[in-house]
Amino acid sequence: MSYGQKEKVGVGLQIMNLGAVRMPVSRKMFAATAAQCLAAVLVFGCFSIEKTIDVKSTKPIRETIDEAVGQPTCALDQALDADKLALAVQCSVQVARTKNMETEEHQVEVRSLGALHDVWRNPVTGIIGLILSPILFPIDLLRSIDIDRGIVRQKRSVALLSETRSVPAAGKIRVEPGNGASVNLDLIEGKVFVPMATVSDWSKWGNPEVYYDGKIIGRVEASAMASKFADRRKDAQEAVWKSDSNTILSLIKDARAQRILHSHTTIQAEEQKKKLVTENLTLNKRHTGTLLSLSAVRIEDVTEDKELTPAGKKKILEQLAGLKRKEPDSPVFLLGDDPRSNFLLALYLGVSLAKCDECFASTGRYIVEYSVPVPSDYAPDGYSGSGIFLGKRKYGGNDTMSTEIRQIVPQFPTALAQDKGKIRPVTGRIRQIVYKGEYSESVRIELD
Repeated sequence: MSYGQKEKVGVGLQIMNLGAVRMPVSRKMFAATAAQCLAAVLVFGCFSIEKTIDVKSTKPIRETIDEAVGQPTCALDQALDADKLALAVQCSVQVARTKNMETEEHQVEVRSLGALHDVWRNPVTGIIGLILSPILFPIDLLRSIDIDRGIVRQKRSVALLSETRSVPAAGKIRVEPGNGASVNLDLIEGKVFVPMATVSDWSKWGNPEVYYDGKIIGRVEASAMASKFADRRKDAQEAVWKSDSNTILSLIKDARAQRILHSHTTIQAEEQKKKLVTENLTLNKRHTGTLLSLSAVRIEDVTEDKELTPAGKKKILEQLAGLKRKEPDSPVFLLGDDPRSNFLLALYLGVSLAKCDECFASTGRYIVEYSVPVPSDYAPDGYSGSGIFLGKRKYGGNDTMSTEIRQIVPQFPTALAQDKGKIRPVTGRIRQIVYKGEYSESVRIELD
C-alpha cells in the first residue's frame, strides 16, 4: 500500500473531528474499541435479569366474622296505657364486627435471563444456547425466559360497621318513691303496668328512682303522668258524657219543645201542659221497644220490683174515683182514665200508694236504678253529681238535666252483683219514658 492509500484509510477511520484538528485512528485501536463494546453488551445482556410477577387467580379459602359485644346499657321508657302507667326497660348493646378473610393467590413469575445464566446453571445446554441465541433470536440479545409458578396465602381483616342491638330485659325493677320504702315489680316481656292510683301516691313524694340490675335507669315522671292521665281521663269522660246526653236528648227533643218556661203566662203555661202530655204520649209510642245503649251510668241502688196486691188494686180504684170526683179536669186525665194506658195517671196513683206496704208484693224481679254521672276534675273516680249535658253556662259550669234510668233485672244473682257507685255501660229496650218540663226539666227512662 502506498503512502497515499494509508492516509485515505486513516482518514476513513477517523471518528472525531475537532475543528481543524484531525485524530487518525489505527485499525488496532478500532478493533480494541469494538471488542470492548461487544464485551460490555455481552456482559450486560448475558447476566442481566428482568422479572415480572403475574397473579392469575385469587381463590377464597375461609371467611369468618368476629363480633365484640359491649356491656348492655338500659333506659326507662314510660307511657300511659288506659288507666295504668306502662314502665318499660329498654336495653341495648354495641356490637363491633370484623370480617376475616383468607385467600390463595396463584402467581406466575416470569424472568428474562441473560444466556450466561444458563451456562452457569448447565454448561452444556448453556453454551449451545449461547451460540444459537444470536442466530435464532437476535432481537433478544442472548436472553432466555424462565417461568416459575407458585401459590401464596394471604390473610386480612376488614372492620365492618358497628351496630346497636336491643336485648330483652327480664327479672325485676326496683322503684324507690322517696318515702323510705321501695317496691319490687316483676317485668313481663320487659314491661310492668302500674295503676294510676299508685302513681298518684308516688307523685306526693316526687319522681321515684327506678333501678334495674343494680343500676339506676331513670325516674318515674309521677307528677307529670298523673296530671296527664287526669286530663286525658277528663277528656274521654266528657266525650262519653256528651255522647250519652245527646242520645237521651234525641229521644225527648219534641217534648222539650213544649216545656213550660218562666216567661210563659198562666194561660200559656196551661196550654203548654196539654201539649206536653200529648208529646209524652207520642214519644212513648215512637220509642217503646227501641234498644237504648249508654256508655257510662252510675249505679245508685237496687230494689225489689213490686206489683199491686188485691188490696192495692182496691185502693187504686178508690183513689181514682175520688180524683175523678174532686178534680175531673186534672191534667192526669188528658190521656184517659185507665192507668194501664195512661202512664201519667199510673204515676200519680203509684206515688199516692208509695207508703202502703200491703198494697204491693214482690214480683221476684229487681230494679237497678242508674244516674248519668257528670265528669269532674276533683272526684277520685272522675265524676261528681249527675245529669245529662244541656250546654255551657255563660259564667262557667254546665247546664244539666236530672236523669233517672231504671232497668228490670230478672235474676237475683245479677241484682246482687251490682255495686253501688260503680260506673258501667247499660243496654236495654225502652219500656217507658217520662219527661217533665214544668220550669225545670227531668227525665225518667225505664228499660227491660
